[in-house]
Amino acid sequence: MAKQTDECRPNVEIERKFIIPFNIEKLLTESGASRISKNTFLDIYYDTDENSLALSDHWLRTREGQWQLKYPIPESVADKRSNCATTVYVEAADEIEIHKIITECLRKKRMPIEEKDEGKISDVIGKLTLREFASITTERTTYQLRIDDDEWSVVLDKTNFGYDIGEIELMVANKREVIHAAMERLDAAMKLLGLGEHALN
Repeated sequence: MAKQTDECRPNVEIERKFIIPFNIEKLLTESGASRISKNTFLDIYYDTDENSLALSDHWLRTREGQWQLKYPIPESVADKRSNCATTVYVEAADEIEIHKIITECLRKKRMPIEEKDEGKISDVIGKLTLREFASITTERTTYQLRIDDDEWSVVLDKTNFGYDIGEIELMVANKREVIHAAMERLDAAMKLLGLGEHALN
């Protein structure tokens, strides 16, 4: 098997959020989806006092102690839609990569960052003046649905502060044409699952 290049690795998440209908389990099972897991996890989110990361749509967190960062890809790669809650994010889990991205983001916000963008995010969290601003416990039920060559994930989240939300997700390669085609297939997947009318706008 040929080795994948960084450009072609499936590290971009396309997702759409929806309000969970009362008959969600029936809709999913009748569409051929299978429940694959149910678990509970703790997310702790970090930002500056000015909320510089959130205002840049960068979401830094630890999930069960593991650092993660979700951030949007350039609009030149995936055009933003105004008529639906479709999002396209890169997900990073490598602490060195996360540190570099966070440092660059804060510098663009004219934050006085003296720290070099080297090392792990866990080693410099204090030097970057990042503090905990939210702690969320989530109970997640995950379903999987195969449509043609796509493996869709449908997650149903219930949080400890009463916010329940569903998401349909697909991981794809970080390439413009691949992302645009997947966004079109997302519309078809929502209709197949009977969730079109429940999508958040």
